[in-house]
Amino acid sequence: MQEITEIGNSVRNQLLEQDRAIHAWYQFVLGYPPHLVRYYLNKFNVEKGMSVLDPFCGMGTTNVECKKTGFHSVGIEANPIAHLASKVKTNWNIEPIHIDHHLAEVIDLALAGFEKFDLEEPTEFFLNQKPVRRFELPPPELSPEQREILPSGFISDRPLRKLLLLGQCIQTIERTDIRELFLVALASVAIHDASNVAFGPEIYATKPKADTMVLTPFMLLVE
Repeated sequence: MQEITEIGNSVRNQLLEQDRAIHAWYQFVLGYPPHLVRYYLNKFNVEKGMSVLDPFCGMGTTNVECKKTGFHSVGIEANPIAHLASKVKTNWNIEPIHIDHHLAEVIDLALAGFEKFDLEEPTEFFLNQKPVRRFELPPPELSPEQREILPSGFISDRPLRKLLLLGQCIQTIERTDIRELFLVALASVAIHDASNVAFGPEIYATKPKADTMVLTPFMLLVE
């Protein structure tokens, strides 16, 4: 384990470059950085055979760092999205070849849906790719109840429809761990790419985007 005995003010609450691969792809804005966990594991002399409990584990930062260093940990989280993210981030048993297989199927089905509902994305990644499967799922729309609780101005209609359609495609995956991995990636794209929101650190609406890429950042994030 990398021992951290002191944290300078300039990096105290910043994500270090070496931590981005695991922690950056779905991150809570008000969360603490992983090197802070390493600092306290060292400060409290945590050793093999001990267990670490995080009763409000959020996105799983503590549990991921414990797993990296071989310590047993337990995390508790009430928020469903945060719980899902922490569950996915601590599951390291998925073979990349299986991820690639299901990603290709989801992309193909989503392309068919984008074509059917006139939601195509002008990108070099899918320029010459014609979908093999037919999209036979319902139109990507929110229910009246869902629309009622969606804050006004937080996302434009076209990006929202793309997200909903991609979510439908992901739900066709029978394998639970890969489906959950893709759903966390979708949630990340929804916030960081498709929405009209920003954090400062409070959440607020930004200038509306009539359209934006959804399938491309999703693919790049999963890969």
